[in-house]
Amino acid sequence: MKVQDHCRYSIEQILEKQKVGSISGDLLLRFHEELSKHFKQRNLTYIARTNVYGISYMCHDQKAFMFLGIYRKFISIKFFSGKSKINGLKKGMWINKGDNMGSETFRITDDLKLQRAIEFAMKSYEIALSCSR
Repeated sequence: MKVQDHCRYSIEQILEKQKVGSISGDLLLRFHEELSKHFKQRNLTYIARTNVYGISYMCHDQKAFMFLGIYRKFISIKFFSGKSKINGLKKGMWINKGDNMGSETFRITDDLKLQRAIEFAMKSYEIALSCSR
């Protein structure tokens, strides 16, 4: 497994810029670490690109499967679902208004939701990868 980080900002810069509290900062670091473990176990590769608000996770250079935003008290994630459905998530906008190719926003506020987000991320990755072939 290889994680490629194409980062404009360090995680620390994002946390500082967003004035993130210790709870959200800790959740973000644990989420990123846990996600990396799952990818390593499956020998998969992803790209992480930071921006001032969070991280875009991509299955390859041209296809994102998850957008993560970091806020003071929670982490907000949208997952790519394409024409499929991810069990446990309602359909929602992905990139274009009304495209219905993503999920509704999912918020991570605790460990249970963090684990659910990892499951959703892995499914979203599979969907995005299959759509880009």
